[in-house]
Amino acid sequence: MWRLSLFSFIIGTFKAAEVCYDKLGCFNDHPPWGGTQQRPVGLVPWHPEDVGTRFLLFTQANRYYQEIKPDESIDVSNYGGRRKSRFVIPGYLKKNDENWPQDMCKAVVQRENVNCIAVEWKKGVKTRYAQAANNARVVAAQVAFMITFLMVTMGTDACVRLDTSDAAFVDVIHTDGLPFNSKLGLGMTEHVGHLEFFPNGGELMRGCSANSGRPTDLDSIWDGSKSFDGCNHVRAYQYYTESISKSQGFVGFPCSNKDDFADGKCFPCGQDECPLMGHHADKFTLIDGLSNTKYFLNTGRSKPFAREYSVLPGQADRGGTLTSGKKYDVMIDAQVDVGEVMEVKFRWNNHIIDLLKPKYGASRVELQRGRDKEIFFFCGTEPVPENEIQTVLPCQA
Repeated sequence: MWRLSLFSFIIGTFKAAEVCYDKLGCFNDHPPWGGTQQRPVGLVPWHPEDVGTRFLLFTQANRYYQEIKPDESIDVSNYGGRRKSRFVIPGYLKKNDENWPQDMCKAVVQRENVNCIAVEWKKGVKTRYAQAANNARVVAAQVAFMITFLMVTMGTDACVRLDTSDAAFVDVIHTDGLPFNSKLGLGMTEHVGHLEFFPNGGELMRGCSANSGRPTDLDSIWDGSKSFDGCNHVRAYQYYTESISKSQGFVGFPCSNKDDFADGKCFPCGQDECPLMGHHADKFTLIDGLSNTKYFLNTGRSKPFAREYSVLPGQADRGGTLTSGKKYDVMIDAQVDVGEVMEVKFRWNNHIIDLLKPKYGASRVELQRGRDKEIFFFCGTEPVPENEIQTVLPCQA
């Protein structure tokens, strides 16, 4: 009897779980949803009523949202079947930052005559991290059901989906991509789309501290017993929101890795080589095999995040010591929309006292703009003493 009971317990422990929900299908805890290194705990998603998914419609006709459902009630909303529809779907949320999808939709409809639908599932996300990740599977099924309903009932064009298996275009912004178990990274580095953007290398974002704590700490966010700074993770939607109005500040440069990009080896852009990260990424022309290309860019430490890139070409010598007659290069990123560069400022200082009080100056400066290869030439005329500013003006023909 004892052996029989033990055997039954073992069978019950390892038996896979499965739940089925009307119109959404069935969900189990098989790999990759459980029993893997990334997801050792196998769970099934909650019932849709417990997840609490809502679809909040924003259009240019309504400043506040209208909640829509996949039924006949949509006929009395401002949804337009002839307009493009955009879905904003959040993942694991940072506490006190649950309404960013609504803010993004508000920004979108200010510039585009579209249906913007903010998908809200606050109830299903305020739980343990592993459970929230599985609840997202129900959310995805509900979004798919809504899209199908809109296509059939409202005549919506199916031009956007959620992964490359059934979409013409998927772009991805990678942030917080450090390992989950050791660095508590909530992002990923794997290729899942046609265009893959890696701002600031895709791991630690400018202006954010490294994630601290253990994976189990995430389960305590919503009960208030522990805090977690999701700065690196939430930067993705913050960049996207700003890109709606500042497209040229998020130019992605094709590069093999983040170190080569940081060393300035991936500049400038060739013709039609550099896509725009964020809202305007779909303007880029895709070619076969493009999904294997990585695109890198830098951002600001705080708003505004957008940056304009330029390169001062020359020999790769950045040791901090200037030698007369040599050339030096440096990559510059500045706030976007600096306009036409009219002059360059040069200043030097010495690390030792020189009683001869020499004068130095920049004799020639080449400034190449990263996004379109345009080169500006500047010529210096008079050297300057230490710590005085030399104004280097455009060269005369």
